[in-house]
Amino acid sequence: MQDTDEDDPLYQDEEIEYLLMEHGNPISAAIEGLERLLVRYSRNPDIRIGQTWLFDSDRFPMLEKALERLKAKRSALAVPYSGGLLQSEFDALDSSTETDVLPAFRRDPRWAKVD
Repeated sequence: MQDTDEDDPLYQDEEIEYLLMEHGNPISAAIEGLERLLVRYSRNPDIRIGQTWLFDSDRFPMLEKALERLKAKRSALAVPYSGGLLQSEFDALDSSTETDVLPAFRRDPRWAKVD
């Protein structure tokens, strides 16, 4: 795995591998990578070298848009779950005899009625 622009790499291969290992999926790894780049470029001032300007601030809006797209993609992949049991799970548990628990109540002789 390599950065696509060898002249201006944003991350080393080891950093990319770490993000993938840490997050387990490429979209979450890319989101954290973009967030780190936004922090990096927000700190860099625009620099003038002779007649040439180096504008790191130009990268910021592009990275922000990419981050928004990835976050939208990640949320679209998420399956909503409200907790509890789905009706189909409840029906399956209700019809199953494997999970039936027999009552374990016994009468305590100390509380028995005395006639």
